[in-house]
Parts: sequence; structure tokens; C-alpha cells
Amino acid sequence: TCKGRQNNLAVARGVICYLGTRELGISASAISSALKISPSAVPRSCERERAYCVERGLTVDDLS
Repeated sequence: TCKGRQNNLAVARGVICYLGTRELGISASAISSALKISPSAVPRSCERERAYCVERGLTVDDLS
């Protein structure tokens, strides 16, 4: 179960990275600080979860 939990966490981080940078215009540096991940991980997470967000039609409003 630990791996599944880590996968869910990675998806959640990726969604936050994608929506934060694309819809809110937050810098990768600010997101990396808030999520405690490396700045280089932010664009990788964005790219990885872009399809997830697009397929589901996720927007910033869906996060609240």
C-alpha cells in the first residue's frame, strides 16, 4: 500500500504543479518551496500530469 500512497501523492503534486503554473502563473520556484520538492521536479511533474488534468477537465476551481 505504501507505493500506491506514494503514487497518489505524486499525482496530487503534479496536479498542483500543473494548475499552479499554467492557470495561476505561480513560479516553479515558489511551487517547489511550498511542496518541498526540487525546482527541476516542477516542470517534470507538470508534463507528467498535464494529460491527467486535461482528460478530467480539472481547473483551479476543482481544488477547493
